[in-house]
Amino acid sequence: MSITLLTTKLYIPPVRADLVPRPRLMERLNAGLRLGNRLTFVSAPAGFGKTTLVSEWVSGCGRPVAWITLDENDNDPLRFMTYFVAALQEVEAGLGQGLLDTIQSSKLPAIESLFLALINQIANVSDPFILVLDDYHLIEEQSVHNIISFTLEHLPPQMLLVILTRVDPPLPIARLRGRGQLTELRRVNLKFAPDEVAEFLNQVMGLGLTEADVAALAFHTEGWIAGLQMAALALRAQASSQDDEETSRFIKSFAESDRYILDYLIEEVFQRQSEPLQEFLLYTSILDRMCGSLCDAVAGGGKLVDDTSVDSPFLQLPDSLQSGQKILEYMEQANLFVIPLDRQQEWYRYHRLFIDLLRRRLQSKSPELLPILHGRASKWYEENGFLASAIDHAISAGDFSRAAYLIEDIAVGVFSRGEMTTLLKWLNQLPDGVMRNQPILFLYHTWMLYINGHPIDEVEARLDDAIKSDDSGHISGEVTMFRAALATVKGDIQSSIELSQRALELLPKDSYFFRGNTVRSLASAYEMAGDLTAAINTFDEAVKMDHRAGNKVGEIVGLTKIAGLRKIQGRLKDAHQLYRRALEVGNDGHGNLLPIAGRAMTGLGELWREWNDLKDAERYLDEGIVLVKRWSNVWAIEGYLALAHVRQSMGDEQGAHQAIQTAEELAVDFDASEMDDLEVSLIKIRLSLLQGDHESAAHWFDGRGVVKEINDIPVSYYLQEMGQIVRARMCISQGEYDQAKLLLDSLQGEAENLYRTGVLIEILVLQALLLQSLGDTPQAVKVLENALSLAEPEGYVRIFLDEGKPMARLLYEAITRNISPVYAGRLLTKFEPGMRDKMPSKKLASVVEPLSERELEVLRLIAEGLSNQEVAQRLYISLRTVKWHTSNIYNKLGVKNRTQAVNRARRLGVL
Repeated sequence: MSITLLTTKLYIPPVRADLVPRPRLMERLNAGLRLGNRLTFVSAPAGFGKTTLVSEWVSGCGRPVAWITLDENDNDPLRFMTYFVAALQEVEAGLGQGLLDTIQSSKLPAIESLFLALINQIANVSDPFILVLDDYHLIEEQSVHNIISFTLEHLPPQMLLVILTRVDPPLPIARLRGRGQLTELRRVNLKFAPDEVAEFLNQVMGLGLTEADVAALAFHTEGWIAGLQMAALALRAQASSQDDEETSRFIKSFAESDRYILDYLIEEVFQRQSEPLQEFLLYTSILDRMCGSLCDAVAGGGKLVDDTSVDSPFLQLPDSLQSGQKILEYMEQANLFVIPLDRQQEWYRYHRLFIDLLRRRLQSKSPELLPILHGRASKWYEENGFLASAIDHAISAGDFSRAAYLIEDIAVGVFSRGEMTTLLKWLNQLPDGVMRNQPILFLYHTWMLYINGHPIDEVEARLDDAIKSDDSGHISGEVTMFRAALATVKGDIQSSIELSQRALELLPKDSYFFRGNTVRSLASAYEMAGDLTAAINTFDEAVKMDHRAGNKVGEIVGLTKIAGLRKIQGRLKDAHQLYRRALEVGNDGHGNLLPIAGRAMTGLGELWREWNDLKDAERYLDEGIVLVKRWSNVWAIEGYLALAHVRQSMGDEQGAHQAIQTAEELAVDFDASEMDDLEVSLIKIRLSLLQGDHESAAHWFDGRGVVKEINDIPVSYYLQEMGQIVRARMCISQGEYDQAKLLLDSLQGEAENLYRTGVLIEILVLQALLLQSLGDTPQAVKVLENALSLAEPEGYVRIFLDEGKPMARLLYEAITRNISPVYAGRLLTKFEPGMRDKMPSKKLASVVEPLSERELEVLRLIAEGLSNQEVAQRLYISLRTVKWHTSNIYNKLGVKNRTQAVNRARRLGVL
């Protein structure tokens, strides 16, 4: 099930005919346009005319406008992003489409993963436009705030973002204000000035009040537009029977009332409606949005309570109002707090203040009707394909069995798309007894609790409960699948394999969703055992099952797992393609990336770091971390570890420490396994060594008992291998060369036998440095030659650069011996000048200034015959960025056009 878009959320509220001109505010808004500000921020309490003002402004500003009216469900990041892209497509068809396709590969780089790619597309829009986010105060989810914060930081000049809210959200408002990039309107700006109060009451509402009465209303409402409107409606309803003196008494009575002014005024308006219409208002107040047939279903069709005399209000209304649609049109014409949401006058909503009052009255007057009304709404939404709303109303009705039935029907689809926030919200509202009566829902809930870091013993206890609740044994295969996954996390490889095989026997052949998850657990067991071939083949089988099941989450996990294994094999370019493919799979059909696609983003960040494109690496990692944390904090640990490496490579030791510290905190919070804690410790030791902090490295290695931990807990082959490499580094740093040699020789043999080429390159690098430390430079260069021959085809860079000046000296020696002179020379040019000052200028001149990985990527696409625009679309970068890279390529190759660049690159062996 894909997300069903409520198109009414994208409609721009129509401009009212009875408006008071507000030129001073219009000028402020227009000034923001002229100055090119990034954000127009309108913040004021309810009833100050925020939406009315901005809808009038955008209707005459001369720019295309996209509009989203937000609601509570938009706290789900996936739904928010879906509507964000859908709104942009109202401005320019195709904008953001497929952004998830390949930009899934784009959710792109990382901190709002999708949004960087989307921003690059916005940068290519020809005509400037405006995007309005209305009712932003309903957003509470921090990940959504992060999306908007990221967007504001990178917003191209083509787009102005407008936010309407009742309260200030956690966005960089102060920063934008300080930079002069903010247009700001607040309560003090929005409230009616005395002359505007007079015009509204006497010209728009036609009341003909005295100057004193106008002044009294202006004083007591403090220019509050909603209060003035309520007062005007109340006064107009009784105007024919009042003289000026009675009007003044009425104004004085509500001004002196100890009740909240709004309550008082709405009561006056509400009580003057016919009783049937009052009932209609109350019954339909449970709806956030209304159309005629929905109102018919909720408030029409006979008695509301079978054993009482509570009839539908329709039965008591005149013939002209005998349908929900006619009543909605009547209320709009009568100005009864109904706001149209589309041009066809099909969908409406009540004024926010009015609906609050109606709901309080309904709760107080007829609470027994709430379950009936919500139940009717749920049924209508289900029949019309709005299943999320159907579930929400079923829960509000207290009909948890129906809600559970509806959730079970779509849970696999919701889970497969990664809409965890929504699914977890629903399941958390179901009573425990209801879920236990539907064990599969109980299993889903357990699964998500596990993903969010609940202790493994609690998760296993819930699995025992699920089996006990499942008298028929219908979910035995699913539970066994889950147990296999837990066994893998605990490092019990044999149990994981056996349980996975057992689950495949129990699960139906056509249960592709659960079989795909099971095969993936089996592949993870092979991965932990160090069997790369079996792991890759089995992950590939899981990917095919997940694809057949429509399980994008599983498919992305499988693809990123294979990519990670390809990196261990030293096949970085294959890994790059797999990560890109995972991003394409992340497409939800509306140009948005699934949270789990953040794994692909962080994987790409690691590759860009190795290829020494540190800015892109940091960007992908930042965005990928934010994205994947919407799925689970646990899965962000690897991203933070990679980010620590990037910051270390940038010389930002403090930033590297902060990233490691965050990874450590997340690992501690995740109780299901100790392996993540161990990996953090090993990376922390390695970074300490790279920083020359041998004392801290020794403290962590010996004082924290890393070796003992590796020996005492079940760990993967990868962590055992990493632990041995870190141990070898410790030995070299402490002058224990014989012990280091024994470790590295053993590691080399295993890496060669198991085709772990990526690991082998690091081992050879360390062996070369060790031999250099022992004074055997000729043998060190010979070992380095082996490492260079393995690394050059895949473009390794940082694996050499991170070793600092000793490696620079070795590369210089390699060049003097004519060993991989071009590759070694390119590597040497990337060291800091002080680390390569011994290299002869003649040798330096013979080495072409190397192209960055991004430049090589652009050059390859140029060689394929793609235009600059096509290159920009393929790489999800702006046209301006493509031109910048192209210019750099021409300068480095000493050419003047595309054809010359391709030809020279081929002669040099670059292509």
